Amino acid sequence: MAEVAVTNNSAPLTIGHFTMSPGVEFEYFYDSVEYKVVTKGKIVMRDMEGNKYVAEVGDVILFSADVKVIFDAESDGEAIYTAHRQAAEDFAPAK
Repeated sequence: MAEVAVTNNSAPLTIGHFTMSPGVEFEYFYDSVEYKVVTKGKIVMRDMEGNKYVAEVGDVILFSADVKVIFDAESDGEAIYTAHRQAAEDFAPAK
């Protein structure tokens, strides 16, 4: 995963690249609005009620703020994304 800030004003916008490989599922809490566009493979996720969603190439996923998602271990996809937040140091490109 890698992301960079698009602007540094009071309404930050970040773009990035998201990759999943089959393996262990994980939970992620979205604290801001984020859109992902699947560019390769599939991304499988569940909400906290257990509803399963499968996003494939060309699909757009919208995550609202204050939402927890479980990404399933069967996912093998890639996506580009835009998030309404500051770029996270943990996701910065390698230098």
